[in-house]
Amino acid sequence: ELLTSTMFPGTATGTVRTGDKGHQYMIEILRYCRSVLRFGRHIAKVAILENNLKSTSTSPSTTATGEDGTVDQFYDGIGGQFNALVLEDDEEEDEKEKWEAEDNDIRQRKFRTFQVPDTPDKEIDIQKDLIDGDDRFQAIALLQTMDDLMGAVNEHYGLLKTFLRGIDRDDAGYTGSIQLLMECTVVANMATQSVHVAENALMANHPHLSSFYHVLALVFLTNSVADITQIINKTKLEREPHMALRFVGEIIECSFHNRGQERLPGIETKFVRKSGLSLQAVQDHAQQIHMLVAHETQLALEEPMNARMNRLFATNGMHPHTWLSQSSYIGGDACIMNTQNIVQKLMDAVEDRQKLVAKPGFWGPQFNEITNPAKRIRGGLDEAFAGSVMPELMAICMNAPFHCLPERAQLITVIDLLHHHIEGGRTRPVPAALTFGLHAILTSIMVLQGDGDLARIASFAKQSYNTLFAQLDAVSDPSQQPENAPIFYWNVGLFKNLVNFAKPASSTYDTRIAFLDPAIAEGLAFWNPLIGGEYMLYVSYMCSIGLGSATVDSLGQLRFTLHLYNALKQRDPSIHVPFLQKLDKVFSKTRAVWVGGRPEKGSYCKHFWLAWGSSIAEASRMGSDTPSGGFMSSLMQSRGNLTRQLDEILPEEYSASYRRLVQQVLTDEDGVADYTILNSTNKEREKQQHHYAGLFALLTRVNMTRDAMDEDEDFVLPINFSVVGCILLEFTNELSKHMGWDEVLNEAMAAYPEFMRTGKTMGGRKMKPGSFNTSDINLKCQGMAHMWAAMLSRLDSSGDDDDGSTRMETDKAVVFMTKFFQNLAKERYTFFVEKEEEEQPIQTRHSPLEGSYPYGRTGKTSRLPLAGFVHFKYSKRGKPVARLIKPGKCTPYHPTASGDVATPYEEQGSKMKRERSGKYRHIASYTMDELTELGWDGAMYSTSQGRHAAIDLYVPFICGYDSDADDNYEPIDISAGKRAGTIGLPPDDIGRYMEIPDIRNPGQRQLVQLNKSR
Repeated sequence: ELLTSTMFPGTATGTVRTGDKGHQYMIEILRYCRSVLRFGRHIAKVAILENNLKSTSTSPSTTATGEDGTVDQFYDGIGGQFNALVLEDDEEEDEKEKWEAEDNDIRQRKFRTFQVPDTPDKEIDIQKDLIDGDDRFQAIALLQTMDDLMGAVNEHYGLLKTFLRGIDRDDAGYTGSIQLLMECTVVANMATQSVHVAENALMANHPHLSSFYHVLALVFLTNSVADITQIINKTKLEREPHMALRFVGEIIECSFHNRGQERLPGIETKFVRKSGLSLQAVQDHAQQIHMLVAHETQLALEEPMNARMNRLFATNGMHPHTWLSQSSYIGGDACIMNTQNIVQKLMDAVEDRQKLVAKPGFWGPQFNEITNPAKRIRGGLDEAFAGSVMPELMAICMNAPFHCLPERAQLITVIDLLHHHIEGGRTRPVPAALTFGLHAILTSIMVLQGDGDLARIASFAKQSYNTLFAQLDAVSDPSQQPENAPIFYWNVGLFKNLVNFAKPASSTYDTRIAFLDPAIAEGLAFWNPLIGGEYMLYVSYMCSIGLGSATVDSLGQLRFTLHLYNALKQRDPSIHVPFLQKLDKVFSKTRAVWVGGRPEKGSYCKHFWLAWGSSIAEASRMGSDTPSGGFMSSLMQSRGNLTRQLDEILPEEYSASYRRLVQQVLTDEDGVADYTILNSTNKEREKQQHHYAGLFALLTRVNMTRDAMDEDEDFVLPINFSVVGCILLEFTNELSKHMGWDEVLNEAMAAYPEFMRTGKTMGGRKMKPGSFNTSDINLKCQGMAHMWAAMLSRLDSSGDDDDGSTRMETDKAVVFMTKFFQNLAKERYTFFVEKEEEEQPIQTRHSPLEGSYPYGRTGKTSRLPLAGFVHFKYSKRGKPVARLIKPGKCTPYHPTASGDVATPYEEQGSKMKRERSGKYRHIASYTMDELTELGWDGAMYSTSQGRHAAIDLYVPFICGYDSDADDNYEPIDISAGKRAGTIGLPPDDIGRYMEIPDIRNPGQRQLVQLNKSR
């Protein structure tokens, strides 16, 4: 009840009745229970006091007597149970006088009665009325959900980081990194969508929470809202009960805008008219709130300017960015309000169709994952975000028509939200969902930075994106062979223009001014792990799978090829063409290809005609009767009877993940939810679902989608299906020439030009002169269908007793098919590029003390400790020596199957040489440049033995250059080494956790914390 009273000021006294009736009832019940318990505690205190007096005094007059004249019955009645209630006295001073009178009544056995609160007429659904029905609980739940979902985003990008570091990667290089990037982006997009839905639901249920700033007001400035509410006339409050909350929310918003102080007078004047309060009172509250919020949300670049104010606040225990300090992923050093602040201010600054251009260093230190990595999101990535990411993304959203792109909400979620906000009014309050998505960009950068992985993944994504459009550009030229249908060129020409959606917008500023490097800005904005992943999702599902459904079979080439391969494969199972085998598997569930199911011998021809659009009756007749007149006889018999349209090839029938991701079909027919929480009972699972409903729902959808993407991994996601259609068209044309069918078709078209161009279409309509139906390419395609059907018909009837002609023709087709696809280069039809560009080598770190520790082994928490290990060697006298090594930021990681960590170094003995003095030079006296030349990775060790001045101090460890207890060493300048960072623990390492081998329990590891003294 105390907690509730704190969260809802005024409820303890009844002056403010917050929430719905159900919640008010719960507060009254809690207050009743607390009052009874407090009264019981005072009974216990009186009873204990009297019991002590009884035991220490022999005088009957010192004991209290009940109505029955005995004291013992009273004590026996309460037993020792009330002793638990005798706690430290936490009563307020003004309450002590009241309780003294109450204690006197207790001594006289006059016990107060307590009235149980009346139950509301309507039965209360606690979960619905308490959680779903109250605005503040829903607001808090929104923030908690945002933190949980951002944690899921962080975790999945951590998987990508682990993969890139090679722990879960085999000898296949970086193959699979693009798909994993896309899967991580799916998680980020789904999390952003979840926040978007939750935010809209909150505003729909509680219209007074019309922006994220009103949510902050309700959660963190409840006292301010209550104070203002209490001084407003009740009549005015009845007309608009939430006017104080709206006012506080608007004041909070001012602190996020540029020159927000100038917005205050207008807000104050409006509130004075609405509330009836004096201008002075309103101004006092507004100034106090504005100063508090400005201090809480200040940017890193503002901290030096606000140093005096910050010291003043600090004396009262107030520090910036503490509102969300308990949130691991959207608070503290990763505070999402810092992101909100930057975005809102940039929205104020940008002008229509213009691009903001920042000067280096304006927003803070320049980010570089190698030479200057970020130690935290807030402050560490402000320059990259405000100077590169946001200006580029805002510019492309203002100039590119993203609103015309289908399925953008599912595939480019963050870009879509940003575009929608810019188009709808930039200076309005930035929604929480948009800020969440943009903050996810920073989270992805923070997790992947280091070891050149950001540059690596950006290069892979950009190369893959450009490769797909280069392939589309190549096949869109009508002058190149094979000639395709006009609709093919129209579709491809339309989609290939999307390449411009990922190109930086031009700037009107003089490029001679020292602005940020445009190449760096482009890489951070368009090819960061999240936005680069969104672009890859879009081109994969819309420009490959989606477009491919309309282009892979533009002239029937897919149906031709797969029906022929199916018949040949069943005739001779030893035939194996890997490309066609994979293609056959991908389209095995496509009904347009296999109308009526996959055929077996005896029905090859019939099923082919069904797939070609014939009616069942017509297909059955043509499949059973081979016309004696050959090709022309077959064509004449089929004229006017083709009344069915060709079935469309649907993307969801050959891409499992298209159905999940694009169409959002996320039903749990495969039982995915059952393994979302491992090893749990039904009750445990229900409890988890109740407490983490948003996170549980997200992970369930993620599991479904990632499983589907795994199904598409080999021959769907990396494949450009428009190019595959051109390859198949080239194959069918070349096979027709090879088999001599072209000559027959050309002779027929020359001999019967009028006959071939009259009649009806497959849809039963009369063909119009000059249309595609009467064109040579279509007539050749229709004629080829009859040639194909004739061969399938011969395969239907062939057997061991055939005349040999069918066998010869079949073998001829098989040989050609095998050779054609055997020489097919994979790079021609795949667009995932997962090789590093040679002309842009990944930069190497100059100092091993720079950068950050590998993800998952940072040592910042006891759950993510540094992985210490032992390196064994023999001294010069042959004695065994064990060095306990603290790993550096570049130290290789060699985990063992037993859970231990092995030394990554190969011991080759001492490499030290005597100096002219006859002594050795200790490793602690080496400069940073010398250590770098020797390949120091940042590892350090300490020793308690030796003839040198660095005893018990951490010094660099380089295999072969560590000290020997029997050697004499030259003097060491300890102070200089500490200044250079080569002696003693680096300041950043102090307090970090590290796991080391447990000497007392072989095979086990123990946790230690690094000490400043060493």
